[in-house]
Amino acid sequence: MACTCDNIDCEQILVEGVVVCMCTTVINDMFCPDGCETVIREDGSVFCRCTDSVEPTIVGKKVPIYFDNEDYFEDVSWTLSYNPTRGGWESYFSFYPDYSPSNNNYFQTGFNWSVDQGTLWNHTLNNSSFGVFNGRLNPFIIEYPISNENAFKMLNSLSLNVEAKRYNNQWDSSIWKGIGFNRLTIWNQTNNSGILNLIEQKTVSDARNYPKTNSDGTQDILFTPQNGKHNINYFYNRTVNQDNNIPTWLRDKNNIFKELNQRAISFRGKRTLERLKGDSFLVRLTNDEESRFNIILKNGLSDETIIEN
Repeated sequence: MACTCDNIDCEQILVEGVVVCMCTTVINDMFCPDGCETVIREDGSVFCRCTDSVEPTIVGKKVPIYFDNEDYFEDVSWTLSYNPTRGGWESYFSFYPDYSPSNNNYFQTGFNWSVDQGTLWNHTLNNSSFGVFNGRLNPFIIEYPISNENAFKMLNSLSLNVEAKRYNNQWDSSIWKGIGFNRLTIWNQTNNSGILNLIEQKTVSDARNYPKTNSDGTQDILFTPQNGKHNINYFYNRTVNQDNNIPTWLRDKNNIFKELNQRAISFRGKRTLERLKGDSFLVRLTNDEESRFNIILKNGLSDETIIEN
């Protein structure tokens, strides 16, 4: 069968025994400027694609930096309370609000950053809870000195006059004799008792089970509640070596809070236990277990023996 191509610009050719029409498109000469390229579209039209280069304009971009960005800020906050009735600064606190609105009978803490971001908390609205801030129990710590009046003494025993009140309502309360501070550390520049967990002795047979040395570097000891006092006598110098240049305390960057250095303290390895000795002592008491009680330390009494250096 005779075949012809519809387009006069096409011609018939034989490809593998098949007659096909091969067409040729004629494009007029086109010259693009330097720096441009010639582009042929599918419909046969042509255009020039040119790229123009200009020097960039550098404009400074402002990026907000927030206080929780640890690349620029370090949280070394601290909170100190002021008592207007006594006219003095009273205590450090372990919570750091970003703002604290003023109220007559209670106080509030608000937070723009940290784990409490976007929250506002009310405190001391009633007597049902103590030491709880932002929904978490914070340790109640008291540290007081025992001055030996320039005499070198050995500390034999300690008697804490502690009052623990539990309220039934805003005014009515009861005293619990076995409740008080649950941790004790006695120390000076060379001696340290380590962290002692205070356990109430309820029966004579309890003495057979204590002291107990724990894997966390603390020791459980007994105290005896009597006449409103907590009597303690099992404490010894647990410093490994006072001459090894290892500090017994590790302090924070504000020199406010501190933690016991476990490298410097050990409840094991000494065959002969030595009493705490020195020309002064510091008694550190902690409650980090109970929030139901208003714990008050009225005073502390100590029994000491004068010894020669």
